[in-house]
Amino acid sequence: MLKRNNSTIATAPPRIASLAVPKPGLVRFESVPFVAPDSPPKCPERPAKKLKTSHVQPIQPPADSKPQRGQRIQTVRLEASVNPFSTNQDAVLEISVVTDKVPTRYTSDFAEQGVLGKGSFSVVTKCRHRTDGWTYAIKRIAQGPRTTREDAMHEGFVCSALNHPYIVRYHTCWWDQTQSEPYFFLQFEYCAGGSLQAIHHSTKNPINFDQPLLARIMQHIGQALQYLHENKFYHADVKPGNILASTESIGLQTIFKLSDFGNSNRTTAGDSEYLAPEILAIEDSSQGTNTEIWISADVFALGMTVFELGYESSNKSKLDIMDRSNIQPYEIKLGGSFTPAFVLLLQKMMEPASTRLTASQVVDDIALKSNFISVVTDTTPKSKKKSSKKPKP
Repeated sequence: MLKRNNSTIATAPPRIASLAVPKPGLVRFESVPFVAPDSPPKCPERPAKKLKTSHVQPIQPPADSKPQRGQRIQTVRLEASVNPFSTNQDAVLEISVVTDKVPTRYTSDFAEQGVLGKGSFSVVTKCRHRTDGWTYAIKRIAQGPRTTREDAMHEGFVCSALNHPYIVRYHTCWWDQTQSEPYFFLQFEYCAGGSLQAIHHSTKNPINFDQPLLARIMQHIGQALQYLHENKFYHADVKPGNILASTESIGLQTIFKLSDFGNSNRTTAGDSEYLAPEILAIEDSSQGTNTEIWISADVFALGMTVFELGYESSNKSKLDIMDRSNIQPYEIKLGGSFTPAFVLLLQKMMEPASTRLTASQVVDDIALKSNFISVVTDTTPKSKKKSSKKPKP
């Protein structure tokens, strides 16, 4: 009610939206319904991006893999992706696996491209990651009666603590239940050149391990050992099979890297042909807990590795020494173009542990530094070089 000039004006109550009585547990508001226009505006349609499938290579199961009872061939569709920063531009849209369960992380994330090497309890395969397109080396370790869970995971624990340019780069690790056995997987960078052992015994592209190349190997692996020893790690299995080359064409541009840390910081030794005499003399496992013994033994193993490669390349014959661990200085001889200073360095690396060089001393030795100075060439154009001849009068 409003009053104006002593008169009363009746006003209607304000109009509000009606609220229906809801059912128990429900609340419903009633309002004026929205009426859509007759011709709603249309959004412009974007052309659908078509994936180029000309490079798609479906992976088929091996011919000898037939599904057993309770198994079936399962085709898994995967999203194709191409990494513009990767050298591998092929995408995989589907894989076919023989399984009775969901595919494992290994089969779904990686496309296997071949076997790189085999060990007593492990297999290393060359694989391409289906998402980022890069090639990796995947190491698969089987857990069995002679390999415990801790043994399988040991290398992953060690590699996760290391970071050095001359040590194979570690990415990640995981467990997978493949068929009825559990496997431990480790993902490493892929080194296209392979191991020095495979390179040395290759008949297709034989490599001559001359002094400049061996000096480069000693510098790279020596720096890797120096890094390990300064951080209280040791490798315990330095040999040609555990040194990898970064490039397929081996030369003075190749980077050499140390790999396989399964025996690192343990009392188990590696290949006996490259072991130092003090390691072979260990009779009780408690005697092998001295870290300094193993650190010095790494230098002996590197010296024996380089000596074997240089000897067999220069003499074209196999290194025939019955007792390598007790090798004498007069037995360490290299023919060809090897300098006496380089041979003397190898002899110092394989002396008894009390007088043996350390990894730091090997890296700083003048015999190695002189090789790196000698391989540097003069790249100055001939037109810009100053002539030493005096002009004619």
